[in-house]
Amino acid sequence: FYRLLRNTNRKSPVKPRAMNEGEIEIINPDRDEFKKLRKKLVDLYLEGYRGLERYAYHAPWMVKRYLNWLYKGDPKGFFVLKVNGEIAGFIAAHSGWFWGGGLVGEIHELVVAPEYRRRGFGMRLLEHVIAYLKSAGRTRITLWVGKENEVAKKLYRKAGFRPIASHSVWERWELTLDGRQSAGAPAESEPA
Repeated sequence: FYRLLRNTNRKSPVKPRAMNEGEIEIINPDRDEFKKLRKKLVDLYLEGYRGLERYAYHAPWMVKRYLNWLYKGDPKGFFVLKVNGEIAGFIAAHSGWFWGGGLVGEIHELVVAPEYRRRGFGMRLLEHVIAYLKSAGRTRITLWVGKENEVAKKLYRKAGFRPIASHSVWERWELTLDGRQSAGAPAESEPA
């Protein structure tokens, strides 16, 4: 896992894997940097949810409010991926989320720009935020994912998450870092 960041003055160098991707970094923006990046993050969010609109906010002002909520809820859990200085994705999590009778790390959002997909960047962001949540003492990490968002579900499964519940168009997924299985999680032999 990558070195955790506290502000934009300290960056996490992420070594390029295949495909000579150039300079790659994951930053944890401070408040001022977040405000400067917000317009680009709104645009990235809207672009990232094309084809999955049923799971997303549609109006830019709503996305802006949502991003503000994500950042204010846990500024240390908001990470932006840059490739050659350009924003390529972001992930947002809260380290003190209450769910299922206790505190969990909650991943609220993971977006990678379409032109950067299928190159390992989503997994890099996911690994980065898992390391952050683990450093905050969380042994359970949870998230909601759209039932028809097969690309995201494949990524989460690869990272060790498992479905534990569903509601409407959403599925609840969990990663346990202490080896214990959630009471709501299906057994490995049961279909998810």
